[in-house]
Amino acid sequence: MTRIRTSKLFILSSINFLITFSMIFTNTIKAEVNGRMIITSITSEKVSVLLQLNTSAAPDAMGGATMVIGFDTSSISFKANPVTNTDYTFHNFCGGNYSSATITRPFSNRIWINIDLPFDHVNNGTVVEGGNNWTDVVTINFDVKNSHGFASVFWITNSVFWGIYDDDNITFWNTGQFRDVTNIPLPVELTSFKATIKKDKVLLEWLTMTEVDNYGFDIERSVNNSEWEKIGFVKGSGNSNSQKSYSFVDDQLTGGTEFRYRLKQIDTDGSFDYSEILKVEYLPQIFKLYQNYPNPFNPTTKIRYSVPRSSNVTIKVYDILGNEIATLVNGEQEAGTYEVEFDAAILPSGIYFYKLQAGLFVETKKMILLR
Repeated sequence: MTRIRTSKLFILSSINFLITFSMIFTNTIKAEVNGRMIITSITSEKVSVLLQLNTSAAPDAMGGATMVIGFDTSSISFKANPVTNTDYTFHNFCGGNYSSATITRPFSNRIWINIDLPFDHVNNGTVVEGGNNWTDVVTINFDVKNSHGFASVFWITNSVFWGIYDDDNITFWNTGQFRDVTNIPLPVELTSFKATIKKDKVLLEWLTMTEVDNYGFDIERSVNNSEWEKIGFVKGSGNSNSQKSYSFVDDQLTGGTEFRYRLKQIDTDGSFDYSEILKVEYLPQIFKLYQNYPNPFNPTTKIRYSVPRSSNVTIKVYDILGNEIATLVNGEQEAGTYEVEFDAAILPSGIYFYKLQAGLFVETKKMILLR
């Protein structure tokens, strides 16, 4: 599944983590303390996550804390070692004097962050909000980039360990919920993007599950690894929480045999992101001469033709009396579909004919120059 837009994130919302501790404490256990992550900012290159704490009842003073937070980043490729590209900013907890966070990558595409917030004897702990209020602890910034420019993060549910002490740095708190929330709009979530060959056309189809400020999609194509070019636009649904389906037909498969497609999703504010890239191999099955377009024309028109195997190809233009007017193609061509332009700027209005000859195949069509 792929997501596109300036904001891209897989959120596992309102998930409860059951934390068990092997340590046995003889002291009194305090009431519950809850933790949550808030996604504060997402771009195609950076995700900022804020860790907050609160108590299940009234505000109370807390001491030290040790947390190990795991992220399943299977859809992310890091620009460099995450130790150098992940930074953090501490906010309110024990008045400062924090130990450095340890950031490791024990497995491929996974990150563990160990944050040690030691007890500060000077201020005897930090008052943490209770009830519906939360206290900021630390913001973690992930510098991420994958091949499509999407930032995607999954929490590893069994890797979250956290221990919170009271302001005496002895009494252990019960751990309550640990969950993910988001305070940014839901992204444009692209759940399906596929390309299907239909005779001499390519049908592109895609689905979205949610859309926020979605202006629409530019359809871009690259032929035989050429530069990307826009070949169409499909209007988006703006804002939607239901599945939407879209499609686009490319009926101009010319210039090569390998066609790559991508979607450029554009927000109403002009920001954009790209989808994954789809590749289609198209090889014509028969010799074919298409009707010129436009027709009638003035003064130029385009002629398309297909060659299923390497052939010596000629395309010539004749007037209504059979006189040869122009030779548009003359030479060996590899298999593929091609397009050539005919310029009749110096010719009078009238009926003309164009003929394709490739080996034993010959086909002629009529076109009209109308000034």
